[in-house]
Amino acid sequence: MTISKKIRGRLIRALLVTAAAGFAGVAGWYSPLITATIWHVFHPRGWVEYRGLHIRVPWPWIADTDLIGADPTVTPQGIALKKMPNEIVHRLPTQSLFVTVISPDPGLSAGQQTERWMDLFRASHPGAAFNPTPPMAIPRGASCLSARGYSQEGGIIWTCIFVEGGWVANFEGQDGDVPVFFQIVLELKR
Repeated sequence: MTISKKIRGRLIRALLVTAAAGFAGVAGWYSPLITATIWHVFHPRGWVEYRGLHIRVPWPWIADTDLIGADPTVTPQGIALKKMPNEIVHRLPTQSLFVTVISPDPGLSAGQQTERWMDLFRASHPGAAFNPTPPMAIPRGASCLSARGYSQEGGIIWTCIFVEGGWVANFEGQDGDVPVFFQIVLELKR
């Protein structure tokens, strides 16, 4: 009888270890999706605020909220959003979106500041094909420009600036997420 209890105990332990390893494997494989789920549980409305700018964070994107509580005079950079893949091994590169608050440049009109920004964007993407026509609606007074053919196949970079609204938004990713970027841009509010 003691032998059968030992065998039963070993079998139960082996089953528990196998189940724990299986759970850890599944959790590890889907960890990006789990991270996105946890982020949205703690941000159920899907909005974050950065220096008075309200930014919608759609599923399965998350926001770099470490910067939100920082002192604005110490950390002038913006807030990063990134799309979490469904599993740890994914074919597409990381998709990112970056939003920052801007102020009007003294001595420049909004149009001049916008053109200066677009010139810097063009200069930072030599050899790319540029398109100034957004595929979706943008806030009235905002300007956008895309760069294609910069490095990865199917990849695109967009920048949008709205001097009167006080923000700049940038996107780097795949064509499939361009509508998400423009929906976020359309909903940026102060």
